[in-house]
Amino acid sequence: MSIVPFVFWGASILSGVVIYVSVATVIEKSGLKRLGATGHLFTCDPKEDDK
Repeated sequence: MSIVPFVFWGASILSGVVIYVSVATVIEKSGLKRLGATGHLFTCDPKEDDK
């Protein structure tokens, strides 16, 4: 049993997460409401921080 497929699987998951977070960060910094930007990367409800 070779470990190569698992290495490629892990690398593809890691690259996908990096790409996702980088794109999400750009969208949040842009402030475009039509893309769902709230100014908060990890929440959809900006009023949640006020609690």
